[in-house]
Amino acid sequence: MRFFLLLLLPWAANAAEPQLPLSNDTYEVSWREYALGDGTVTLEKTAKSNCYRYRSVTEPAGLVKMFYGSPSETSEFCIEGGRVRPRHFEFSGNGEDDYRLDFNWKKRRVSGGELPERALAADGVDHFSIQQAVRLWVMKNAGKKKPGNLKLTLVEKNGDSVYTFAIRGREALEVPAGSFDCIRIELVGHDRKQIRYWIAPDRDWSLVKLEHRKDKKQQLMLELKS
Repeated sequence: MRFFLLLLLPWAANAAEPQLPLSNDTYEVSWREYALGDGTVTLEKTAKSNCYRYRSVTEPAGLVKMFYGSPSETSEFCIEGGRVRPRHFEFSGNGEDDYRLDFNWKKRRVSGGELPERALAADGVDHFSIQQAVRLWVMKNAGKKKPGNLKLTLVEKNGDSVYTFAIRGREALEVPAGSFDCIRIELVGHDRKQIRYWIAPDRDWSLVKLEHRKDKKQQLMLELKS
C-alpha cells in the first residue's frame, strides 16, 4: 500500500497546481503613436501536464508593416509550485531585434542563440509570460484584503530587471469588446516606467487592457476587441 501511495505522489502534486483558463482573443494594438491593427493572442495547453503555449501575432498594414514588421511572441511555460516557469521564449519582428531564450530550471541558467549563458533568478519570467504570471497571481489573491505585492525578475535579451506589481482596486472599463468590471494592477517602484494591466474576473480572468508607458509617453497598448 505504501509503495502504491508513493507512485501517486507525482500525480497528486501535478493535480494540485492551479490551472489557467485557455483563451483565443483579439486586441487592438498600438505602439507609440502608431496603430498596428489587430493582434491575436492565444493560450493553449501543451502535451505536458500543467504546461502552456502563449502566443501573440500582430499583422500591421501598409507603411507600418514596412517599418515595424509582423511581430510575434511565443512563450512556452509550465506551472510549478504555483508559479509560472518559462521554458522557451521567442520574439520575431523586423529581424533586427529578434531573439530567443531557453530556461534550464535544473541548472538555474538561461541562454539563447548567440546570447551568453547567465544565471536564472528563482522568480524569472520572460517578456511575454510575465502577463500570465501576473494573471495567475491575481486569480489567487483577488479576494484577499491585503494580498501584498508580486515580485518578478524580467529576463530580457540584454539583462534582468526586477518588477514589483500591486493590486490597485476595481475599475469599470470600456474597450472595443464592451464594458468590464476589472481588477487594475500596476507596476510600482519605477519612476520612469509605468505598466498597467486590467483583468476581468467575469471573463475567465482575461487581460482586457494592457498599457506600457515610459516617461509618461505611451509605448504599447492593447485593448480587447473580441
